[in-house]
Amino acid sequence: MFPVSQNTVIKDNAGHIDMWPTCFSPLPSKEFTEKKKKPALLQNLETLLRNELNKLNGHKIEGPSKIRLQVYKEVFDCLIKEFSTYKPLLSAIKQEYDVYLDFQELSLREYDALKRTVAIINEECEQKIIKLRQEEKKDLIILQEENESLKKKILFLKQEMDSLNFQVKKCQEDIAIQYEKFREESDARKLLIQDLNDLMERKDSRSFSFDGVSADDEQVNDPVVLRIALSRVREDFNKNTQKLAEVLASYGDVVPRRDFEKLEVQYKELEVSFDMLKKDYALLLSENKILTAVHEKDTDLHIQYDTLHEKATPRPSLDKYVLYLEGKLDDWTEQTKGKSTIDKVDMLFSSVTGQDLSDSEKIDLKMFQPKGASDEIPIYLRSTQPVRNRFLCKRDLCIIINEVWSQKCLEEGYLPLLKRSHMSQFLYDYLKKMFQLELMVTEWGYNIHESCLRFSYDKKVKFFFDVLKSEADEDVYYVQLMQQEKLLDSFVSFDPTKTDYIEKNDFCVCLQNFFPKYSTEDIDALINCAEKDLRISKNDKLLYKSLFKKDEEGNYGLFIKCVMKFSQRNSKLVIDKLMTHLESKTHISPMDLQEAMQSIDSNISDETAQHVISFVFCTNICNQPLQKLTKNELFVKLASSSI
Repeated sequence: MFPVSQNTVIKDNAGHIDMWPTCFSPLPSKEFTEKKKKPALLQNLETLLRNELNKLNGHKIEGPSKIRLQVYKEVFDCLIKEFSTYKPLLSAIKQEYDVYLDFQELSLREYDALKRTVAIINEECEQKIIKLRQEEKKDLIILQEENESLKKKILFLKQEMDSLNFQVKKCQEDIAIQYEKFREESDARKLLIQDLNDLMERKDSRSFSFDGVSADDEQVNDPVVLRIALSRVREDFNKNTQKLAEVLASYGDVVPRRDFEKLEVQYKELEVSFDMLKKDYALLLSENKILTAVHEKDTDLHIQYDTLHEKATPRPSLDKYVLYLEGKLDDWTEQTKGKSTIDKVDMLFSSVTGQDLSDSEKIDLKMFQPKGASDEIPIYLRSTQPVRNRFLCKRDLCIIINEVWSQKCLEEGYLPLLKRSHMSQFLYDYLKKMFQLELMVTEWGYNIHESCLRFSYDKKVKFFFDVLKSEADEDVYYVQLMQQEKLLDSFVSFDPTKTDYIEKNDFCVCLQNFFPKYSTEDIDALINCAEKDLRISKNDKLLYKSLFKKDEEGNYGLFIKCVMKFSQRNSKLVIDKLMTHLESKTHISPMDLQEAMQSIDSNISDETAQHVISFVFCTNICNQPLQKLTKNELFVKLASSSI
């Protein structure tokens, strides 16, 4: 029931009970209600808020703003201070808001960093895509230009062919017309000649008849005879005139034979050129098809490249693993030059595990088959029983080889070649001293032998194995050691204070004195290798003794390797001179080799020459006659000697 005002007049409602006072309270009037004032605290806070916002121009900033938030936070802090009763609750609410806002700010910072990273990556990808598209556009533009040029050339050839066909057709028609004229003229000439002959015969017969009449005066003066003769002459003249007109009318346009032959030659030339153009057109058409196929193939390859670039796994880089396993990146690079990834993985596996993957049967082989006990078998391999396979790794093998070389240098390095024991015998004696048991000696001999076979790609292992098989001169090792000792003594002479350090200038002078035949580039290369080994700058002193140190596997640094490299180069030059001197001979004897060495170097000692000849021909030059060698055999032997 809606309220009814006091001024409302109720009509036509008899019996209606007015319930107004009980259900309707008087409405407040603005005239009698006083305006309530805001609390002082609220007014102060609003004033503070307005002042702060005006100072910081907070009203002018559109959207969310940290400045306005800070102002409102300060006002809220003032509000919390005033309400001491609600201060814990309001402080907790404010703290929760602050924590959540800080969390949101951190999240936004992370999102901003991710957004910048995504933008950078997106920009790089777009640049790569643009570059690829530009390269493809260049290729497509070049191919399109070539295609357009070929199309124009084909169109030009077609037009030229059509014109030639038209010319040939025109020439054929002209030749037919000229030939027809020639036939008519030829026939007319034949008829004229025949008529001329007839006239000549008639003339002769008439002259004869006129001569007979002249003899008889009566017949000559006879008018009847003269009239008949005149009529006959007129008839013949009319006939001849008519025939001449017919011949001129029929054969007046006949082409001469020489013109016909000339046109025939031109026709044949045009026919030959037409055939050549036809062949060129067929060749261009085939080349166009080939170019179209190549373009389609290039497009397919681009698509495959893009697909593989997105989905394929990149090829692994094995060099970084070699640094941790071997520590000899230069040797690894030289050994794996030109080999596939599978071969590199096999070599890396062999270096780590000591197993050879090149022969699948040896992977699971735990025992070596015995080689026998005959005199032909090296003494360290003589056995009639299976031998255990220790699967030596490359590091262990190099350590053993280094120890064997060290022991042999101590015992026999100062002896001449003919008084030294063979490496196979020395290895057997060395293993005998180490293990004493014959079974262990044979076991280690087999393992060293098989490991040398597996790791023959390493230069040190291969040289030791060649010496073991008498295919290389062990004096090469001693010569290198002697060279290193002399070079070290030369450095020591430039270090009177025995500090083991030497200035770079003295180091350079020492190298120039020790290697007088080396070029400036070679000396600079040695100095650079020394600086890399010592890891020093160009102006620092050099700790020269560190350049001659080896690791436990017997590996030198870059400096000694460079010295060995130059020594091998010099040996190769000497061998080339010897082979050039012996070029005229098919088989070389020991005396020929000795004469060649003395002719190249007159200061060479007899002991050195005898040492080289003894190794090359595998015997003593004074005891028994020696067989001759071919040039190839001699070259291989000299390359393995200490010349």
